[in-house]
Amino acid sequence: MKPGRSAQRIGTASQANAGPDAAPLVGIGYRAVLADWTRAHLARFDVLEITVDHCLYAGPAQRRHIDELVERVPLTAHGIGLSIGTDCPLDPAYLDQVGIVIERLKAPAYSEHLAFTRVPGRDLGNLLPVPRTEAAAAQIVAKIRDIRARLGVPFLIENIANIFEWPQSTLSEAEFISLICRESGAGLLLDIENLRLNARNHHVDARAFLDALPPGLVREMHMAGGIAVRDASSGASILADSHSHPVGEETLALLDYALKRHRPQTLILERDDRLEAGDEILADVARIRALLAERDAASDPAPEQPRETLLARQTQLLAYLTSAPAIFGGGRAAALPPLLEGIDPVRLDFEARFSHEKRMEKLARIFPRTLDLLEAQRAELLQAFAEACPPASIGLLETAQQFLDFLSARPPRAGRSNYACDVARCELALAQARFRRGEPPKRTRRSAPAHGAPHAVRRAESVALVRCAHDVRSLFESAAVSAAPQRRDTPLVIAQSRAALEPEIFEIPAALFDLLASLEHWTERRCLGRNPGADALIADLVTRGLLEVRA
Repeated sequence: MKPGRSAQRIGTASQANAGPDAAPLVGIGYRAVLADWTRAHLARFDVLEITVDHCLYAGPAQRRHIDELVERVPLTAHGIGLSIGTDCPLDPAYLDQVGIVIERLKAPAYSEHLAFTRVPGRDLGNLLPVPRTEAAAAQIVAKIRDIRARLGVPFLIENIANIFEWPQSTLSEAEFISLICRESGAGLLLDIENLRLNARNHHVDARAFLDALPPGLVREMHMAGGIAVRDASSGASILADSHSHPVGEETLALLDYALKRHRPQTLILERDDRLEAGDEILADVARIRALLAERDAASDPAPEQPRETLLARQTQLLAYLTSAPAIFGGGRAAALPPLLEGIDPVRLDFEARFSHEKRMEKLARIFPRTLDLLEAQRAELLQAFAEACPPASIGLLETAQQFLDFLSARPPRAGRSNYACDVARCELALAQARFRRGEPPKRTRRSAPAHGAPHAVRRAESVALVRCAHDVRSLFESAAVSAAPQRRDTPLVIAQSRAALEPEIFEIPAALFDLLASLEHWTERRCLGRNPGADALIADLVTRGLLEVRA
């Protein structure tokens, strides 16, 4: 993607506070669930950080809310899905999508994590560390050069909080980051909380890390509040980057030390959980501003490993982290594969269980009724799903589709699970309809057709068709329904009308269901017959939002 408006905005966020001693712009990471709250308190923030992946997966209403902010406040672009540390080439299609988002946001830079989340066929969705070797640094440098050339904006890497470390590492974290930035021209997004957690979890000196970074390397900073997590199986206590609590005094003191040596252009407070605590977020922003105001007043590397070896280690790591022994071993660390020897197995198993629980939370959001129906079979079924279907995407709907496919392939059992598949199909269709909520209808060119050219019709893109073996509608009409649904062929339509607050489920005749199913793509109008009955049916379906017509 060639430089456009984004390139023209390079430095826009810093122009407002130009000069090496100017105070950073202070803001928060934008979250869709806080859209209204953020707009109501917009005057409190100098800048908002937008997660580009949230834009890629967002529904049209969420995208509109973000677009409305473009001219009201400076926006920065931050990513979570690049997986730059994977020992594979970057995905050019993904980068093209990122470039479009950056262009829309008029963002002056693009930042991502110095980490990896996936290997071919598996995507854990959790940030994992890269072995700190010169060989790994060289690969990442080449990728960053490609990113900068493709997107045309400055690129920043962010230090992550890593639960475990690779024994193959030959460089300190400061050496690794400095080498990559020096050779690639990248800047550093310094996450102060991640630095504190690594210092505590791995017994390193956070201040020595800050002292070792070259001046001018730090362009942005992150602040957050983490928590101590005790693994119930092993009893181990690990500090986790939860983004769920107020910034701790220790983190604030580390920020104070960092600002003596580094001057970022922006300083972002991150919050991803307990988002209802808006007063805490505003209080943290005020504490950061107060600290800024107070400050303004007053060994030889080992031989390089070939690329194939790093990818093999990364692949084996994700295979292990998504394996049953790691997830369900009850804290009894399994024997590690050869390429992972030297990594703390207890921490690896903690990582595996933590990632699995996040994945299960996604399923619970989409399938609350389905999982309730499974009752005693629920734990067994979810374990079987995890064993048979490793995560392949971080997308909520993609994960849900993977679970539905798994559930549909299993033979039904007696009792409530007998109709669980029907309920799951409806719940996924409802989630998809909510995702599309607020999407404006696509416009079609209505120029006068050539003589004799027929009209075309198709099923509205917002409509989902679900054919159930049970009439499960009552389960969605009232939470108090306890009777088993009647077993009968039930053709259902799920759609989000303009007037309704929630998607609606209603039954239609089988013949109409089959008709709508056949109209997935534009179909010549004459194929439906030329009679008043067909014309009336089409007009009715268009009025009800189930059909689209094109001249």
